[in-house]
Amino acid sequence: MHEAPRRPATDAVFAGGGEMGALMRALDWSAISLGPVGDWPQSLRTAVSICLTSRFPMLVWWGPDLVMLYNDAYRPLIGTKHPVAMGQRGVECFPEIWEIVGPMLTGVRAGQRDLVGGPTHPPRPQRLRRGVLLHLLLQPDP
Repeated sequence: MHEAPRRPATDAVFAGGGEMGALMRALDWSAISLGPVGDWPQSLRTAVSICLTSRFPMLVWWGPDLVMLYNDAYRPLIGTKHPVAMGQRGVECFPEIWEIVGPMLTGVRAGQRDLVGGPTHPPRPQRLRRGVLLHLLLQPDP
């Protein structure tokens, strides 16, 4: 992990973000395809701020590389892929499921909506740990 110098723009975006906010502050985003936090579009800053302050597990996939940013509540869902998954390209983090998830995310980026368990994906809930089922809704931000 590359350490980044603290800057006010970085602190403001990741404020109130718990452990994942601290991790995001520590990352050198200029070494990742998203680039320096000061250059991020307002829509990404807003999405990350909402994600970090939510108590609901949230993952933001951003840009053509589908870079992953997630909150404290999502961390248990990603398991041993954390902390490397933060700022990682989706295809690098999830090669074992990318043939399914990749086309779904590409469709969402094109303005389509997809629901695992919907007509195009028969329900196959995955048990992440005892008593936990995961259902996934992918929807573009209008």
